[in-house]
This record gives sequence, C-alpha cells and structure tokens, in this order.
Amino acid sequence: PYGVNLFVSETLRLFPRLTRPLSSVLHKKTGGNPLFLKQILSAIGGGEASPGSSSSSKGDEVCLSFSLSRRRWTWNIEKIEDLELADDVVSFIVQEMKKLSPDLVFGLKVAACIGSRMTTDVIDILSAELTMSFTVGTTLADVLHKLAQKGFLNEHICSHKAAECCTSSSALVSTLRFEFVHDKIQEAAYEFMSSKERRLNHMRFGLALYPQVTANRNDELLFMAINQVNAAGPDSVVDGGQKIIIARLNLNAGKRAGERSDFQTAFSLFQHGLSYLGADCWDKHYDTSIELFDSAAQAAVVVNNLKAVSSYTTVINSRAKCLDDKLNCIHVKLKALIHTERFQEAMEYFMEIINDFGEPALLPVDEIQEDITAMISVMKGLQDETILSLSTMTQKKTIALVNIYCDFSHVMTFINPSLLPAISLRNMQLMVQEGLCSKSPLVFASFAQSISFAGSDIDEAVRLMRLSKKLQERMGSSDIATISTMVYYVMWEAQPFQALTEEAKQSEKTAEQSGDVFAAIGSNCLVCVMSYVTGEPLADLRRKSMDILVQMKDQNMMVFYVLQALFHSQLAVLIDGPQVAEAESVDDVVFGEKKVLAEAGNDNFDAFVSFEANQLVRAFLFRKFDAASTSNFFETISNPTIPNEPYRVVTFFFAGLASFHLARESSGEKNKWMKIGDTMLEKMECWNKHIAWNFQNKMLLLKAEKMYCLGETESAAILYEESIKAAHDHKFIHEEGISHELRGHFHLERGHRSEALGSFNSSVECYKNWGALAVARRLEDFVQSISFQS
Repeated sequence: PYGVNLFVSETLRLFPRLTRPLSSVLHKKTGGNPLFLKQILSAIGGGEASPGSSSSSKGDEVCLSFSLSRRRWTWNIEKIEDLELADDVVSFIVQEMKKLSPDLVFGLKVAACIGSRMTTDVIDILSAELTMSFTVGTTLADVLHKLAQKGFLNEHICSHKAAECCTSSSALVSTLRFEFVHDKIQEAAYEFMSSKERRLNHMRFGLALYPQVTANRNDELLFMAINQVNAAGPDSVVDGGQKIIIARLNLNAGKRAGERSDFQTAFSLFQHGLSYLGADCWDKHYDTSIELFDSAAQAAVVVNNLKAVSSYTTVINSRAKCLDDKLNCIHVKLKALIHTERFQEAMEYFMEIINDFGEPALLPVDEIQEDITAMISVMKGLQDETILSLSTMTQKKTIALVNIYCDFSHVMTFINPSLLPAISLRNMQLMVQEGLCSKSPLVFASFAQSISFAGSDIDEAVRLMRLSKKLQERMGSSDIATISTMVYYVMWEAQPFQALTEEAKQSEKTAEQSGDVFAAIGSNCLVCVMSYVTGEPLADLRRKSMDILVQMKDQNMMVFYVLQALFHSQLAVLIDGPQVAEAESVDDVVFGEKKVLAEAGNDNFDAFVSFEANQLVRAFLFRKFDAASTSNFFETISNPTIPNEPYRVVTFFFAGLASFHLARESSGEKNKWMKIGDTMLEKMECWNKHIAWNFQNKMLLLKAEKMYCLGETESAAILYEESIKAAHDHKFIHEEGISHELRGHFHLERGHRSEALGSFNSSVECYKNWGALAVARRLEDFVQSISFQS
C-alpha cells in the first residue's frame, strides 16, 4: 500500500496524506502491480494524469479530474470503488502487448491458452515442444520470467520436500508458478489470437502434455491435457483415426473424474468424447460408441440432466446390436425415473423389464414364506468363509438384473413394501446360483433386513448383515449409504445405538462424495434419527434438520420430506415448548404439523404413525397424560406391517412408561394399562437378551414403574437406581434424565421430599445437557411449586 500511495502521490503531485484514500482503493483493484496501476490510473484519468485533462470512465461519469478552483486533482471514491475494468484499459493492455518482442507475445499466448496459472511441470513439458518457437537460447521459463518483470504475470517460488527425500528436513525443492495478475490481462492475451490460432495452439499444447500423463500418472496433467484438446474442438482434427483416439481419451478422463466423485466434470468429458465421434462411429467404432453413450447416460443421471439421459438411452436402444449391450441403458433409464421420483412410471417400467427377462412374479411375503425359510436353511448350512469365497458372477444379464432389483427396492419402500422380501429373496437365489457381484453386500443386507422384519431368525439376520459388511470391505461396494440404512434396521439388536450413529454419519459422507443425492439425503435423515435416539444435543440436530429440509426443497427430493418435517417439529417442541406444534410454521423452513399432515394425505400411514408416536413422547415428557390416554398410538403399536427400528423401539419405551403411569392413576382401566405396560416390558426384556447396552436401562426403568404400580416399593427403589446407573454408563443422557425424574416422583409421593428434590435437580441437569429446554423448564416450575407448597 505504501508503494502504491507513493506512486499516486508523485503522479498527481499531491502530498501522500491526501492521496491515501484513493491509493487504498487502487491497491485493492490492482494488487499493487505497477503496470496495472499505471493502466487503471490512466483509464480513470482519461489519459495522462496532468493538469487540463479530466476523467470519463463510463459514459460521462467523472472519477478523476483537475479542479481549476482548487488547483489540484480531485476524485470520486465511490465511483472508483464501483468501477469495473473498462474497455479502454483492456485496449491499453493490448497496445502494450503489441510493443512486446515476438518471444514475449508468444509466451503470453501460451499462458493464456493454458489458463490462469502455469506450474514447473507444465513449463518443462511445453518447453521441449516449443523450442523452435522462441529465439535460439530462450526457454519458455525465461519468457514467463520477463513477462512477470513487466507486470503481466505474477511469479511465485514454492518450496516443498522432495518425494524421495521426505525423511530429511533439509531436502527441499523449489518450483515455479506463474499466473496472470488479473483475468482481464488473460482475456486480452487470449483475444490477441485469431480463433484459428487459438484452436491450433490448444491442440498443440494438449497433445504435447498428454504423453506425460501416462508416464507420470498425474491427474492434474491429465485433465489439463484433455481440456486443451477439447478447447480446440473436433473441427481442429481432420483425421478420423485421431478423432477416435481423442474420443477414447475423453472416455478415460471422464471415468477418472467419476472415480474422484467429480461427476459434473465426468459428464462434460463424456459429452466432449461424443462430439469426436463421426457419423459412421456405430459401424466402424461400435465398442467405443456404446461405452461412451453408456457412460454419458450414467453421468447424466447423477448430475440430474434427464434430457440428456433420454437422448443417450434412445440412441443406444436404436443402435445396440444385442440385449447385453442394452442392459446398462435399461438400468440407467430406470435410475433416472427413480431420481425424479416418477415412481409410478418407474414401477411400470420395472415390471416390463422383469417380464422381458423372464423373471418369476413378485409375490407378497405370506406367499413366499416357505421359500424364505428354505433360503435361511441354505445360508445356515454355509460357513462364513464359504459364502465370502463364492465364485464371481459372469453373466451380464444376471448382473444387470441384480442391479435393477437393488435399485428398484428403494422405490418399493414407497409403492409396495410388501414386495420387498420377494426382491431380496430373488437376489439371494441369484447369488447362490451364479456367484457374487458388486451388489452382493447390498443383497445380503437386504435379505437380512427382510428376516429381521419378519422376526423369524434374528441371529441369522445379524450374521448375514455382518457378512454384508465384510463383503463391502473386501469389494469396496459403492452402496455403503444404502447398506448403512439397512444396518439401522437390523443391527440395532446387535450393536450399540451410538455405533450405529457413527456408521450413519460415515455413510452420509460417502453418499455426498459419490454424488448420490437420493442416498445422501436419506443418510442425513438417518443420522438425525439416530442422534435423537442416542440423546445428542437437540440444538445441533435442529440445525442439521433445517439444512436437510432446505436441501430437500432445493433438490426437489420430497420422498422423506413429511417425516423429516414432523421430526423437526418434535425437536422444536422439546426445545421451545408444546405451543410450537400449533404454529403456522416452524423455523421458517416447514409448515406447522396440521398443515404438514393435511398435505401428506390420509393414506400416508408412515406420517400418521410418526405423528402419533411424537404425540405420545410429548404427552409423557410434558406430563400431559390425558393426551396419552386418548392416543391412537396404542392401537397401531401392534401393527405387524410396521418394522421394528430404533425410533419405533424407543417409542415402545415411552408407551410402557405412560401405560404404567396411567395404570396407577386410573381405577377402572388399570388392567388395560398394566397389560400394555407388560407388553412393552416384555419387548425390552427380549431385546435386552440380544444387546443389553441399548435396552438394559429401559428395561430396568419399566420394571421399576411396574413394581411401583404393584406396591413393591423396595424393589422399585432399587430398580430406579439401577436404571439411572445403566443410562449413565451407556451414555443415554436423556433417558438418565427420565429415570431421575420418575425416581423423584416415586420419592415425592412417598413423602421423601429431600430425595425427590435431589432427583428432580439431577433430571433438570440431564434435560438441559440434552437440550430439551422446554422439558427442563416444565420440571423446574414443578419443583418451585412443591417448594412453595412446603
């Protein structure tokens, strides 16, 4: 800044203290580059800065002018701050370029074609190619250095450890990096060439860089080389053989971009590859053509370009020579329908596919129970290592069929979940008959989920899910997000809830990196639910839920929206209070519960069950037991079509607690409520046998409440203490708070005021740490009221 101010002060013949505000603005715009500073100062001054001249930057807006009355230069800071680099500055740059030597002009052209920056490896490669383009003894690095001295480029020297000497702190190598001081200079240098010269240079530089890609296995060089070639375009290539080579280069580069989860770049490269195919490509280069069109269609699905998907799949269907060559296309079209949530169309297309493939009809679970039992017996007869060592599936048709079944199972969840067991069974049959494929981890997970839902053999379901995870580790399955969702439905009976939460978070990252928006949003929802179940801070969950809801709207992915909206409302109620449920909107991201339910419709059973479950939890936590006694959840709780999973299982816990309380409070319906409470307790006892970590504290607290109902107060007191300890040890802070509160009511009703107050205070602390501030306030108010009464 000091140097800039000194330059401006001397140019305008004013004291530095007067020019400092102007210099500060000019420094921001020029970065202190002398050439650029001179150019922009000349531009805003309308020519040379001297008395008698005035500024005209855009139109007649005066930025810098000489005041005759004040006998000095004056300026308008606001207008200069808003000033973009004007056309006359660009023209000035071009004029300066014309004064440069041929070597420097060509060096600018090279830099302009390559891009905003050039590194040592690129410079070294191009130097060999461009030796004849410069004066004898002059290298590209020399030219770029001189351009930096003249202010057109910035030169940076970077030091880093050499790869072969990484153990030595002193083994440093220096590399150069050149970049334009401003994008306008790059634009001017680029415009300095004719369109024909640009294309020739791009092609020349790209072909010079590409041979080094395979030698060095350098991704950055790969994409730079192919981008140079693509900038030249297919019109720059006359030879048909060279065009097909470039098409394959784009195909390979696109695959590499896809491996790096850069699907937009991959799609662009596949499109460029297609542009190099000639009219006779299907006759002369069939394999390359089918692979390019397939790859482009698959990438188009990921980037949500459905017009491109339709276009490419239409071409493949009309040109492919056999069914095997259409398989990817069929799969891609189905995925596109799924991604756009056109589920009815997807269902019709799916049924058409399996019919064309000669597949057996999909039947409801009650009609295939014997087949499922037979498959379970087959799997039990195989050792883990035998299963993991099954042969590899080779038939393209079977592989495509498994892929189609796996992808469509997502849709069946929303259209006809009763057919999911049939799909999982058919996939397992194909695995046993023909071997493993990339979808095998998902197939095993799906069948394990079906067994778990049926409740027929939990141990085998857990075993198959663990085999799924082992296969995933060995094969590197791309379905980690979907598998983790299935893990959620199965492994809650075998793994701590906290471990499942961490797996869900990992699957969320994997799905986001893979570009699978559907799986990413589903994983995000799953992370929220599991974090809620494990008692993570509600405020953090609320922020995450808001982000998810916004993302759902932005991506128009509304499949999970209603359930997530109801979940978000539940979080807000626990933090802010029950009045939030009656509001028109919550956090300005979702409508109130009544409107959400109205929009969901009467036939949305999942939304109804979720709403009723939330109502039951609120009734208990806010001690509104009249609402609990009239809740419809007790009627839907035994519905066998609803799969058990952590969120529902925790609701069973609250149902048991509410039932035992109502049994104590009601005289006429005590047996009814005791029966429901016993049912919930039996569930917890059963699950506790599988994994005590998740259910011991819940079981103990329900037992304590039952003993309290039966008048066995000594047993109840011991069980309350044990449930508190188990909840604390197993890190369920919210349930620890519930245990403290119920212990407090137990002691209060028995006249042990001191013990009761201690329990209530501990409960408040737990609720606050959980983030359920409204629940904590409710209990604090209650404690104050009993203290006042005493």
